[in-house]
Amino acid sequence: MADATLAELRTQVMQELSALAGGETVDATDAALVDARVVSCNEELRELEICYWSDTAFPQSILNALALYVAAACAGPMYPGAPQEAEQFRLTKGPDALRR
Repeated sequence: MADATLAELRTQVMQELSALAGGETVDATDAALVDARVVSCNEELRELEICYWSDTAFPQSILNALALYVAAACAGPMYPGAPQEAEQFRLTKGPDALRR
């Protein structure tokens, strides 16, 4: 099975955040935010000795979980005027929610 690309992860992250409708593409500003969060999330996962993939290609088997993890990291900047929505997103879809 081929790896998922960074573009695929970006799209899925933005869809999880309800910031992108089907068929739309991620704009450059949002892409830069997601890319930075991918790097920081992967670093966190490397410190926990979980991440073995690069920052630009991801095993298909972890794409959904990684998209939720990265989306939770993006929630604050994506909802700057709505901190309660960002926190609710992190609580229901973030790393702690994935462990349940």
